[in-house]
Amino acid sequence: MIFSTHSEYFNEDGVQVPSSTTILKLINKPHLNKWANIMGFKHRKIEDILERSSDIGTTVHALIEKFVMKRDYIYSPTKHHSKDLIMTYLDPFITWFNKNDVEAFDMEIKMVSKRYGGTIDFYGKLNGKHTILDFKTSKAFHPSMFLQLGSYVQMMESKGNKVEQVAILRVNPELTAIKIMTREEIEPYITCFNLLLDLFYRWSELTGEV
Repeated sequence: MIFSTHSEYFNEDGVQVPSSTTILKLINKPHLNKWANIMGFKHRKIEDILERSSDIGTTVHALIEKFVMKRDYIYSPTKHHSKDLIMTYLDPFITWFNKNDVEAFDMEIKMVSKRYGGTIDFYGKLNGKHTILDFKTSKAFHPSMFLQLGSYVQMMESKGNKVEQVAILRVNPELTAIKIMTREEIEPYITCFNLLLDLFYRWSELTGEV
């Protein structure tokens, strides 16, 4: 079965598996439905908005990685963003970074388990604690973000890596904010993700839909 996902993940048996993001699409997200209705009322094309958002998010992620890992990067503007716009995202991040003790072990880590895969934005130490950190350009925190982090914790720990906390760092022009959960606090999200994972495979077997 071919799973719909931006990145392809294959387990150790060579079988393609879904990404955490694909699995989480099973969840009905009321805030997205409300947003889509508002955009429709304003006669704005959802596809164009999502394309622009994705383009900006991808570029911001890439630049954060290069900044943190001290790697060279050549910025290329697109029809969706200019250097000035991207810097409105990066400047608050750099301010946050300089105020915290951030030690990256690795970034953009592609991991795969037997049943799903995912790409972890950051694994390292944040203010002395082993942390999985995800960067989001959205304007709010949502529970599904921590379900995704729960899936990452399982994969990271299965490889013998220590996880003391997880965090979502919102990076956007209006406000850079962080929400942190301890390893104990993320445990219910791991349980919930595994239930969704089982449901995903059962639904796929019944319908062939992903």
